[in-house]
Amino acid sequence: MAAEKKPIVGVELGIDPAYLEECVRQTVCAGIAEVMGNGDAVASSIVSAVLEARVDSDGRVVTEGGYRYDHATPVIEHYVQKVVRKEAASYVAEMLEQYRPQIRDAIAKQLGRRQFANDLAEKFVAALVDTTTSNWKCNVDVSFEKPKERY
Repeated sequence: MAAEKKPIVGVELGIDPAYLEECVRQTVCAGIAEVMGNGDAVASSIVSAVLEARVDSDGRVVTEGGYRYDHATPVIEHYVQKVVRKEAASYVAEMLEQYRPQIRDAIAKQLGRRQFANDLAEKFVAALVDTTTSNWKCNVDVSFEKPKERY
């Protein structure tokens, strides 16, 4: 589908706007490269600046100087760590899914221990006493429901 031709500065020249935009972009890029000198040197310095940049934990570039810069991470290291974390989390999730029955049995065994029940009761009572003594108004609602089948 041909792009719609539009008048330029009120004059209909019959030129495709996308073509004209690309010509202008190339001309601007060529002008910048000419002003800056050798194109290879410009590209090399740009790549070097990007690779030497330091970023915070969210991947935002941190400017040089100060505490944040000193604790920032090189951009390459940041993205490598991000990929490794993602893959590790994916692998761990697969393993957990594979061993779900054994993990569930181990959890049930731990929760069934008498010491766990005693610790739970002790912490519940301590939290209840703390709430009733530290607040002007204390609502206590205890209800028991049959758990829904999850698996």
